[in-house]
Amino acid sequence: MTQTRVVWDASALLALGGGNRTASTLLVSADLDPELHLFVPALSLLEAHQERPGIAEHVGALHQLRTVDLDFTATLAVAELTRVGLSPGAAHAVHATRPSPEWPSGILLTTARPKLYEGLPIRLLPLDS
Repeated sequence: MTQTRVVWDASALLALGGGNRTASTLLVSADLDPELHLFVPALSLLEAHQERPGIAEHVGALHQLRTVDLDFTATLAVAELTRVGLSPGAAHAVHATRPSPEWPSGILLTTARPKLYEGLPIRLLPLDS
């Protein structure tokens, strides 16, 4: 089987907390499919929590969502991406999706705000409204 990894940005977390059906389905699917892995960048979680206090605790209780730490490499990438207008949370999400030796085509980014990422070389999984 092929593993699928999906990074969630702040808007996706807020959509999940707001009852978005696609976000909920993705979360349930991760419970049923051991090859589906869901990740939340720390700064995306912080951004969502600033907009909706308490969501960080909710996300932390969901075993399907794993936090992506902000290490030194990510910090440098976030600094560069914020210079082109992304918020720190969106920048951390973009960095988490970038191609790597393990994932040469990158990782999907799920978002409720796909226009935010226009022009960036990432693969999106937009959530419906």
